[in-house]
Amino acid sequence: MILAGGIVLLEKDQGVHDSLFVTPLRLHEYLLAKALSIAAISTVSAWGIQVCAIGLPAAPVPFTLGVLLTSALFTLLSIGIVARARSMNGFIWLSQLYSLPLAVPLLGLFQIGSSSLYRIFPTQGSLVLLGAAHEQVMIEEYLYALVVLSMGVAAAYGWAYRSFERRVLARIGKGADLT
Repeated sequence: MILAGGIVLLEKDQGVHDSLFVTPLRLHEYLLAKALSIAAISTVSAWGIQVCAIGLPAAPVPFTLGVLLTSALFTLLSIGIVARARSMNGFIWLSQLYSLPLAVPLLGLFQIGSSSLYRIFPTQGSLVLLGAAHEQVMIEEYLYALVVLSMGVAAAYGWAYRSFERRVLARIGKGADLT
């Protein structure tokens, strides 16, 4: 999340968007490129950590999907946040504020709270998919995880698109200070 936000904040501060969005590049393509490129980096990193620390996962497909979708979720969330931030410190503060609710399902790892409450969070889908790398998960749980995480990615995409369009693209051409 910090990597994606830092990249976009740097682009924003340097006025890169002024030049970038006068080309035929559409915001949709920009967001997808950011989400996919950072998801690819995350996946390669996660596989490296997984193999070095524990070995090959028993179920590589859910592991890979979990990393890809979770990375896309947090990348898009960070783009929506960075559109609102005026500095790196502001971005870090806002990222904690916006991402804190997504950490709620982690309480379930410590048997705190009701597990049914966690099922509404897209990050619960992340935990199911990543956990499936080492333990047997029923097909219904796979489907639930893919659906809830995909819905989270779609919501984050919509929010990032609107935020970026209103707070960054609307200011293009008004000087290098786009904050």
